[in-house]
Amino acid sequence: METFSFEIANGQRIAGRHFLSRMDRSTSKTIPRPLIVCIHGASYDSEYFDPNADYSWSALANAFDIPIVSIDRPGYGGCTELPDQNVVGDASSATPTQRQARYINSSVMPRIWDEFGLKSGASSVVIMGHSVGGMVAIQAAGSYATQKTTTYPLSGLMVSGVGCVWRQGPEEPQSDKQAVNNDDEEKAQESAQSTSKSGYITFETAKKDFLMLNYAAELLINADVLQLTEKLNHPAPLGEIIDIAQLWQSYWRREAEKINVPLFYALSEVDPWFESSDASVSAFAGGFTSSPKVIHSRVLKAPHCMELSLQAKGWMLQCGGFALECAVTLELSNRK
Repeated sequence: METFSFEIANGQRIAGRHFLSRMDRSTSKTIPRPLIVCIHGASYDSEYFDPNADYSWSALANAFDIPIVSIDRPGYGGCTELPDQNVVGDASSATPTQRQARYINSSVMPRIWDEFGLKSGASSVVIMGHSVGGMVAIQAAGSYATQKTTTYPLSGLMVSGVGCVWRQGPEEPQSDKQAVNNDDEEKAQESAQSTSKSGYITFETAKKDFLMLNYAAELLINADVLQLTEKLNHPAPLGEIIDIAQLWQSYWRREAEKINVPLFYALSEVDPWFESSDASVSAFAGGFTSSPKVIHSRVLKAPHCMELSLQAKGWMLQCGGFALECAVTLELSNRK
């Protein structure tokens, strides 16, 4: 993918990477086409969806003429952090991911659409979010559903790596446990690698391989993926870690009920943070009561970061098909 960076309102900068199809549109039939906008999870950046040729979502552009944009969330990569990035709040006020979501919906997505929508030949946007990025994606789509005017055409939502039942057990990362049990930011930071960014934590690489990839317990990845860990590892804002571990369970349903576009939701079988039983996956999917279509899946033999696992291509292809369906559905609905 190619990297991009540009300034938006109030000096804020957004960045990421994109891959637009190289197909000759003058000789191809015009069909509704989604622009998939990917939102990464905690401790990653936009490169999560473009780590190397084997796991890059640019494959969807090459195979199915689906343009891809992967953005850096605030505080990651080349994206400016928000002024209140690490203010935790609570379930009754704006949490870190809620503030990110509102900003992404109001400022980032319209600019992404202006920059890449027309030139890519896309007819609508489908948002893909992983883990904390999945929380942000859900809440951005919720903000979209409740706003009076729209500045980009959202046709669908895809989410992985997040659920509604927090898993308790010895596999829980120490930094997250401390945030949940004690709200003690200093201890949470001490449990991770040191970082020069105040209010951020960095996962130790061996721990990250186990938590994110389930390595080496069940060998759900190709061994070469381990070579990507260091370059994909970035400091994570502590506020969003506390949000997903401590607050999300108390307000997720309120956000899910707002979604009014089709949803494709999947949770990996081997997830260290969320309970991934069939019942839990179904319960989370059942919260999207305003969505016209909800598909949910428990992906067997997949770790938390299934986008980097042996299940990556299968999951990616399913997302591509779903996104195409969403684009066609919105286009035909607008013709009425």
